[in-house]
Amino acid sequence: MNNAPQRLIPALGLISIFAWTAGLDAETSADQTAAASGEFFCFPQEMTADEIQIAMDEFGFRPPSAPTDTSTQRYVHDLFVWKDAANFGAAGQANRADLTYSFADDGVTWGLASIHAPSVGPNDLNAELVATFGDLDRGREYIRQSLAAWSRHTGVEYFEVPDDGSPMDSSTVHSPTRGDIRIGGADASGAPFLAYNAFPTAGGAAAVSGGDMYIATNKFTFLGFKDPTDDYRLLRNTVVHEHGHGLGSMHVVPCTQTKVMEPQVPTTFDMLSEDDIRGGQRNYGDRYAGNHLISDAKDFDNLTPGGGLRTIAESNLSLNGDFGPNGTHTDWFTFFLTTPQPVGIFVNPVGGLYDTGAQTTGCSGAVSTFNSKEAGNILLELIDLNTGVSWLADNLGPGGNEIINPGVLPVGDYALRVTDIGPTANQDVQLYDLIIQTGPIGIAPPAPPTANTGINKFVKAGEPCWFIGNMNSTVSTPGATIVSYDWDCDSDGIPDIGSPTGEVVWVYPSSGVYAVTLWVTDSNGQVDEHTIIVTAHDGQTEVFSVNPPSAYRGQVVTSIVDGANYFLPTTLSLSGSGWTANGFQAIDTLGLQAEVTIQIDPDAAPGFRDVRVTNIEGAPTLIDGFEILICVGDTNGDLIVDTADLGLLIANFGNNVVPWTGGDMNGDGIVDTADLGLLIANFGNSC
Repeated sequence: MNNAPQRLIPALGLISIFAWTAGLDAETSADQTAAASGEFFCFPQEMTADEIQIAMDEFGFRPPSAPTDTSTQRYVHDLFVWKDAANFGAAGQANRADLTYSFADDGVTWGLASIHAPSVGPNDLNAELVATFGDLDRGREYIRQSLAAWSRHTGVEYFEVPDDGSPMDSSTVHSPTRGDIRIGGADASGAPFLAYNAFPTAGGAAAVSGGDMYIATNKFTFLGFKDPTDDYRLLRNTVVHEHGHGLGSMHVVPCTQTKVMEPQVPTTFDMLSEDDIRGGQRNYGDRYAGNHLISDAKDFDNLTPGGGLRTIAESNLSLNGDFGPNGTHTDWFTFFLTTPQPVGIFVNPVGGLYDTGAQTTGCSGAVSTFNSKEAGNILLELIDLNTGVSWLADNLGPGGNEIINPGVLPVGDYALRVTDIGPTANQDVQLYDLIIQTGPIGIAPPAPPTANTGINKFVKAGEPCWFIGNMNSTVSTPGATIVSYDWDCDSDGIPDIGSPTGEVVWVYPSSGVYAVTLWVTDSNGQVDEHTIIVTAHDGQTEVFSVNPPSAYRGQVVTSIVDGANYFLPTTLSLSGSGWTANGFQAIDTLGLQAEVTIQIDPDAAPGFRDVRVTNIEGAPTLIDGFEILICVGDTNGDLIVDTADLGLLIANFGNNVVPWTGGDMNGDGIVDTADLGLLIANFGNSC
């Protein structure tokens, strides 16, 4: 991770700032009063005087459902947030959360009448994404990368699922047919806002729940969401801000373009700042959330692989106060050495002075100055798990960089404990960077970059699937740059496609679940990797060939079937009778080949058979795709022409039989001298 401050950019002129405000005054109309339920609206800054007046009269500049407490707070959040798998719990617990998300199809009724009835209409977000980005999944990937900014820094993990097409609502009940977080948009022409988002649950200060997002699609203009400046930063930061509400975060002030949860969208940095990260980690923990006991430690594995050296550099981890609930005041890490090495361990508090407070109206609120670098007081402990010997560092107090230099450590297993021993200030959360260096001073390798693939996604097979690796991947060593992004898209552990920009497109020919890995290489030659799960659906089942394409009566063959969509449970069948097929199983990484065992009955009629493969997504047929052969003279199907065959033929000589059985070698339905001649001509042969 890059420990330097976020890069600042020049203002973007007319569209550089968009303000977010929400809610109503208590005296407003029925629709307006409903809007006070906690939904946050986005408003463009370049509004006319009339538009500003409408926004003030109709929506106000502070949601009445938000806390009116103006005490000195850094980040501000609702009373209840997500917890575990789409459950809810008290805020401030640093609990992990697993959330599903889905994109509503175009045409689905989108919007909440309780928020703004005139803007409820058919979802057309997908059409706008296609018009803006040229491809639906590429547009959706920009939104996914915005959600990934939260998962990159917090303990929230996302899983994309299908959407059931139901109208947007405020339900908080987890459903397997749609996402916990749903994303859509509609034409809000005439309304002044850009977007709004429900809070997780109505049990706290916010009265509208469900976590779903509404994007005003009429704002997809070249002075709005179609603006490509800084890789569509305006759209991305809008989504980050709105989903911040969906995670329980509220507005903070002043409006200084330094925090994404300000009432004005920042365009001076990408997606999340320190304050947003602290707020997210207060509720969901950092990306290793849950490592608060040694039994749950984050394992950094071998720091001396193959006799080499590794440097660990983890930025923006956090402790949740000196009395953090459920042990969240402590983080544990483990590693091991396979060769004796000098080791240096550094824990550096992250932060500094800045002004902030809770929004009361517009960009106003009671603002105080905080020093987030001194929010806690960190103690660092290294433990030799083989001997029990430990080293402690707590020398400099709040804000101090704690260091342990134990000298050369022997081969073995080690644990690190990072603890906030207090006193805690500034809303508890203390960010810190952790560095573990192996090898003598000056020899330790530079820290690797941090790869981030994005979030788990759900795509249609046979259509473009986009990956964007540059938005959330960063370097860790000052002065380094990322020079390549390499992707394994088919789960085989081997890079399939690379890009210097981080953006690639892939097509999955088969439905299935794929582990997609991104390798990021920096200018120091250091590499990091990150993996997500991509689920492809609605593939087209195909059958192109079967090889070998034939078998003798009585023979068992293992054939390779070429086609598509073979990761699904699939069966193979032949036309007619006299065969058994078992064990159809994909054997390649894209579901394009399968192996199947075909057994032919000894008395099966020879000739060509149609081949059909069948699964829940199709049942194509290959005409005359397989041939059953007759081993001339072989009457019992053992593929050898011998006295056993002669005996069977003589026993049935002169009889009418089912063609090709009982010694009938020519299929005319009678066992006669013609059949005897064929058997004698091939006597002693095998097939």
